[in-house]
Amino acid sequence: DENVWLFTENQTVEDINEVAIVNVADDDDVTRLAMGRVSHQSDNFTLEVIDSARYSDQVETEFKIRYRSASGRGSNRSRSLLQTRYEGDIPQDAIERDHDRFILHLDQLPIEPSHLEAGTQIEVELTASRSLNNRTAVQSLTWRN
Repeated sequence: DENVWLFTENQTVEDINEVAIVNVADDDDVTRLAMGRVSHQSDNFTLEVIDSARYSDQVETEFKIRYRSASGRGSNRSRSLLQTRYEGDIPQDAIERDHDRFILHLDQLPIEPSHLEAGTQIEVELTASRSLNNRTAVQSLTWRN
């Protein structure tokens, strides 16, 4: 099946390569990511993404982001007036992993500090790309304050 992910372990014994299947999943399982805790303080802005299926030790995960904000703090303007402040990859050094929890340090992205301030209207669109061998699955997540 095209949607089946095989988690394998390779071992060579006396010049014979053995491959053991240790787990099987489908696309839906590896894309069971959910938004977790958001910490948005003056100079610290982190979003947590939780891997509900607990495959983070076995699959590679990369994040892209589209960060949009209003012009100023407390702006009650329509979401349509949000401006994109950063769009692109979240570098690995801005991602902390704790078992099945990814902590994304948005304050480390090249975004003007005034657009990161608490009280600013913000929308974050994340795209998580999860891969193993020749398989890739993509999931989108959105957070708004």
